[in-house]
Amino acid sequence: MSSKRLLGVMLGISLAATMVPPALGELSVNEVVEPGANDNPDASKEYYDPEAIVLSTGFWAKTGSHVIATTGALYLQTGKEPLTPFTIPDRSGPTDVTGTEGESSTTVVIGRSATFPNPASYYAIDTIEVIEKGRNPCHLRLLGRIVDPRFQTGQSSRLLAKFAFSHCEDLPVENNPDSIAVTLPSFPGWFARGFQVCTDRQGLGGKLVVKGLRVLPGQAESESAEVTPVAGYHTHPQRNVCKNATENAGTSIAGTRSGWSSWSMCPEGQLAIGVTLYHADGKKFTGMRIQCDYLRRLPGPAPEQDAQGY
Repeated sequence: MSSKRLLGVMLGISLAATMVPPALGELSVNEVVEPGANDNPDASKEYYDPEAIVLSTGFWAKTGSHVIATTGALYLQTGKEPLTPFTIPDRSGPTDVTGTEGESSTTVVIGRSATFPNPASYYAIDTIEVIEKGRNPCHLRLLGRIVDPRFQTGQSSRLLAKFAFSHCEDLPVENNPDSIAVTLPSFPGWFARGFQVCTDRQGLGGKLVVKGLRVLPGQAESESAEVTPVAGYHTHPQRNVCKNATENAGTSIAGTRSGWSSWSMCPEGQLAIGVTLYHADGKKFTGMRIQCDYLRRLPGPAPEQDAQGY
């Protein structure tokens, strides 16, 4: 554990009358502790919460008992479950596929074919890039930053995940003219919460393939561990079909006609940690569905740096 604060208290019954109810956000220690329980002369319990720990009204410990309340350092990160013990309303999963499902799919989430110095839960996505070979979109890269704002200063986006067909693995990624990339502004706490693709048909009767990208951001709030929606999307409409296409999102023609498809959105309170990538013919991307996690303030190892930063 990277940081601990031990609060050892030897309490008598008379102390209970002096306790006041905890303020909002404080952790209540309200257990009756008896020495020698379970053949253990001390009773100890770990609490991971804000630094303020108070004794609730009515708390008492028998003479000779020893209570240890331990708090660990908390870091903003992502997780499958909402914060507890707070009750979060039921939230639906990501919306429909943006683009088309093609013939098969691959899950590409943070940590796939990429290395970084901290747990994958410490990061979220702020950049999506698709690289083409011979007009076929075949190489996906997801980039991002550490979620906790205390470690974002001066940090640029780093590779968090990638997937490429074998014939596209050697494509250059720097300044590639056949790259379609969208990077969110490096405002503290801005990460992706929605993706949208533009598709175009390759030849008469050909497949609809990815030709443009849009990203919708959310603001990661460090104190509340919530995601605040940010208005306005960011786009890279490199192809004319994307620049001029009628919006097809939400219509019955979205999966049959060139242009912008529906958005694939994270549920409320979540950020993007990957995509389910759809493809056809083993060589071209046709669409994607966003993969998301909740924000949480959780204990963990202190973030470390490598040559690229955090």
